[in-house]
Amino acid sequence: MLLFSQLFTIACSVLLPLGCAIYLCIHEEGKWKLLLVGALTYVLFQMALFLPTLSLFTNSDAAQNWIAANYPLYIVFLSVFTPIFSELFRWLMIHVFSRNDTTLMDAFAFGIGYGGLETSLTIGMNVFLGMLIGAGKNIPNMSNLLLAEGVGQVCQLVLQVGYTLLIMQMIKTKNKTFLFIAIGIQILITLVSSLGQNIFHWNIWILLCIMVIFSLLAAMYIAQAYKNEKTTK
Repeated sequence: MLLFSQLFTIACSVLLPLGCAIYLCIHEEGKWKLLLVGALTYVLFQMALFLPTLSLFTNSDAAQNWIAANYPLYIVFLSVFTPIFSELFRWLMIHVFSRNDTTLMDAFAFGIGYGGLETSLTIGMNVFLGMLIGAGKNIPNMSNLLLAEGVGQVCQLVLQVGYTLLIMQMIKTKNKTFLFIAIGIQILITLVSSLGQNIFHWNIWILLCIMVIFSLLAAMYIAQAYKNEKTTK
């Protein structure tokens, strides 16, 4: 069961976005550029800007003491400001590199590039390395945790496409409401999941249900955008 759960999680976090990327490169002309821009956005924001900056501000003894004394407030702070800067940086990258490419397939390519690299590096690679060294065999409910994680990564991919579509809609229509919606939804999801996991210690299936609900709403929005594009062509 553990091996099946590990393979399932790797399929969801690595093989699924890889398959989507291959499909886009073969069947959608020029979409490889949006895939690269999406992946570059993740690398620049998370790995080159956010994580080093967070490490810089939290490594001091004073910061560590404050976090220990005010951990719930620290979680709220991160859950609010990370999505704000994340979506603003997404807008900046799209505005600079693909302001004229704002169709649904453009959003799909960018979202898969961003979300696919994120799920592969943060989950898929860790699970694969765990398989190689035999990690997790003695952890209770590890199989269920991995299954939930795999479904969660699919939800994350859908949400990344949804966020990107909202930002592209803002650029296309020059209506900043789409940006505020993207930021607000991501803050809400991050707040609920972070507080539920780290402060209230909710069951993982409750957290997964919340992710599934939001990803279904995102999928409905994406489907509606697809219908609208078909009717305007």
